[in-house]
Amino acid sequence: GAGGATSSRRPRGRPPGSKNKPKPPIIVTRDSPNALRSHVLEVSAGADIVETVSNYARRRGRGVCVLSGGGTVANVTLRQPAAPAAVVTLQGRFEILSLSGT
Repeated sequence: GAGGATSSRRPRGRPPGSKNKPKPPIIVTRDSPNALRSHVLEVSAGADIVETVSNYARRRGRGVCVLSGGGTVANVTLRQPAAPAAVVTLQGRFEILSLSGT
């Protein structure tokens, strides 16, 4: 600056030592009653899949989310919840290529 005055500028960026420090790990010491638990269900041949899963949830008083499924099914009824009354029934045996939903 003019007149011999020194101007004090603030340094740019983060101050030293202010970097993101690693956080300690979270240690779970007990299960929460509402914790998500995964289960594998094997549905017997000839059994209704929806009925089997519904009964399983009802007996245990729990909600169910189907994460995946695989295998062969027969006489399938597909419902599309977004479209009212959109139901397709297919007769015969089919291999499940992909199954997920709630």
